[in-house]
Amino acid sequence: MRLDADAERVLLLEVSRGEVRAFRELVDHYWWPVYYNVLTLTRNTVTAEELTQDIF
Repeated sequence: MRLDADAERVLLLEVSRGEVRAFRELVDHYWWPVYYNVLTLTRNTVTAEELTQDIF
């Protein structure tokens, strides 16, 4: 599922207000793309996992 710009803006606004559900939704949506890019750069699954966690 792809987030459109308006839905993403709403989620980011909710995150800024401390909404845990909105944060979880963003993490669920972006985890794999971020992880894959970090893994491509590091070529190490443990490092990629740790860095992806740090990003979020």
